[in-house]
Amino acid sequence: MKNLILFFVFCTYCICAWGQIKVVQRTELEINKKVGENYKVLNLEENGMLVFVESEEYLKGGRKEIILSKFDTTLQQQWMRAISIDYSSNVGLHYQDGDYLYLLINKEDKEYDILKIHIHGGLIIPIKYERIVKMEISHFAVIDNVLLFGGSVDGRPVVIHHDYINGKPKVLPAINTLKATINRLDICKNDKSIFVLLTPTTNKKKESFYYNIFDIEGKLLNNTAVPYEKDYILYTFQPYFISQNEWYLFGMYSLLAKDKAQGIYVTHIVNNAQEFIKFYDFIYFKNFFNYLAKRKDKVLSKIKGQREEGNIYKHDYNFVIRELKILDDKILFLADSYNPIYRDGINQGFNVNPMFLSAMNMSYRSLININDFMRSPSASRSPVGYKYRHGIVCAFDKTGRLLWDNSLEYKDLESHFQVTPQLQVNMGRDSLTLLNFQDGKIFYKRTDKSTTVEEIKEIEIPLKEEANKLISDRDREAVMSWYGDYFILYGMQQLKAGSSGNSRKVFYLSKLAYFSPKLEEREKKAD
Repeated sequence: MKNLILFFVFCTYCICAWGQIKVVQRTELEINKKVGENYKVLNLEENGMLVFVESEEYLKGGRKEIILSKFDTTLQQQWMRAISIDYSSNVGLHYQDGDYLYLLINKEDKEYDILKIHIHGGLIIPIKYERIVKMEISHFAVIDNVLLFGGSVDGRPVVIHHDYINGKPKVLPAINTLKATINRLDICKNDKSIFVLLTPTTNKKKESFYYNIFDIEGKLLNNTAVPYEKDYILYTFQPYFISQNEWYLFGMYSLLAKDKAQGIYVTHIVNNAQEFIKFYDFIYFKNFFNYLAKRKDKVLSKIKGQREEGNIYKHDYNFVIRELKILDDKILFLADSYNPIYRDGINQGFNVNPMFLSAMNMSYRSLININDFMRSPSASRSPVGYKYRHGIVCAFDKTGRLLWDNSLEYKDLESHFQVTPQLQVNMGRDSLTLLNFQDGKIFYKRTDKSTTVEEIKEIEIPLKEEANKLISDRDREAVMSWYGDYFILYGMQQLKAGSSGNSRKVFYLSKLAYFSPKLEEREKKAD
């Protein structure tokens, strides 16, 4: 009996000591009322974090400042810079190419400038873009000295190629002849080729998508129309490049004529020929339906019964898709399911601003469901928010074979204004951490790849070791995967400023990790 008690005490100690998310480091930027508090964070992964704020202070000559602060992985500030832009301008899309980060500055009348920032030294080089067509830029990429801008002009897709050192801007060929929308603008860094993937706006039952490949000089290497899949509609696209001659494409597919996910597809393209396409219905995922809790077995039994009768159960999920994560030899596909919320409580289809999703590096294709609009005269109104069901993560090997899946269920999780990614995932050699942040608390699971874990742990992240300094005023807090085993938590907090009773408002960054003895030892060495 005594040994049993000691065993339980030891287990409890281990859980308390190692079985939780902890704050590793924290840093704060005090809010200057003249500058404002509209801080944004750019994840540089192993290179740290870039924080910037567009000042609200009006300067002489109709100017304002962008203040940039670079932090390393220990949250030590490496440099801070300020650059002035027109007060009516704002920071738009961004792209990292090697040691440089490029910020697209949106000006009036669809004019643009670019800031080239050396992420280690803080050198900032303004780049002037000489406009040759008037377009709103929705896609942005950089390779060496070549800037690539994607958008549309008079309803036609356009990509501008601009070698800002050796040449003037030019329009890439064979794109503006298509009746299509640019869905992806990507770089294959292995051979420095340019990929443009487009989805048709007419004759959707003829082609699933188009893709054009160019060399770094802008020379067209090939343009291909991929035939329509008779039984499946492909509607999101996430590429994994090996070379310009071999690549994989991952995404959601539907059985309905609208963006409602039935499962995930993987296709392999070699020398412009589709080697294979695989379709993974959600019914074959081990953990997809965990969010249903006690209803799971009943729903699965119903789906199985329909399949035995020769019918396919049609799922009806909205998903916000993330960029693929490449970890070791695995390809991770992440997505969050959600429903739009309307004032009358009815959930219906809608359009998401593609500029917003492109800025967040997410893939999106906008399709209008005419039947929904005809059914309800008020269906064209905007949602007042979004309610999230669960986040999913699927691992594939580099042949497109599904290895395992897992999920994190959400409880009363909602967002307003825009649908935003929620699930954050870090994967170690033998473990998987799934995490999201809600109402000042971290909700997470720690598991082994596809192992089902029913219990979702909940922890309130303290302010260092002095949680009593935190006043209830919290704002715009969020968490995201950072690098390795780490997450970053950031946002606004109102803090006590000592015994005087005054308070101060800060923008903070907290480095988080799921603690294990090995990680504890590593952090001690780092200090």
